[in-house]
Amino acid sequence: MRLVYEAAVKEKPPAEEKRFWRRYMYVWYNYAAFEEQVAGDSAKAELVFERAIKAVPHKKFTFAKLWKFYADFCLRCDNLAKARKIYGRSIGLCPKQKCFKNYIELE
Repeated sequence: MRLVYEAAVKEKPPAEEKRFWRRYMYVWYNYAAFEEQVAGDSAKAELVFERAIKAVPHKKFTFAKLWKFYADFCLRCDNLAKARKIYGRSIGLCPKQKCFKNYIELE
């Protein structure tokens, strides 16, 4: 399965338009969920989230759902400090209202 996910995430969308990237991001979400829930490897799931964040062109658009999923993953791993840092990064890179709301809910 890892090889399939790796092949899928290697192929980035053809243009930097959000509509093309939405489906691509679901591949990343499912890859992280696979690593965490099926493979049981939290360290690899964290790396998948980090790679997904690096793949997104945040200067043009971002995905609040990505930040939320990553922070929720950290909370499931009992790492509140990391979840806070993730929301801090999200607000710094892309100050979207959803990111602010999610951070407030966390606190």
